[in-house]
Amino acid sequence: MSIRNFIDKIAGSDDLVTIDQQVDTTFELANVAHALEGKLVLFNDIKDFPGWRICSGLCAERKFFGLDLGVTVGGLIHHLAQSLANPVPPPMWPPARK
Repeated sequence: MSIRNFIDKIAGSDDLVTIDQQVDTTFELANVAHALEGKLVLFNDIKDFPGWRICSGLCAERKFFGLDLGVTVGGLIHHLAQSLANPVPPPMWPPARK
């Protein structure tokens, strides 16, 4: 699961709103994200943080979880229960040396 991969998956849908205009992290960014509640909002130009991007609303809808996990919203609870019952260790970075 990667935020970059998830944004690429959802990029063609109406659920992603991309803001290219510069926004300030003091009140402005939160106000825009709140106004677009329920949508993923990708801010590409953050005042005082050149090169940074911020994505809000990743957990706004269950369909976003389902999309990233490759399951329907109806199958999400079962998938998560199976995952909890059968945990897999996360990949380590950098990979362990042999």
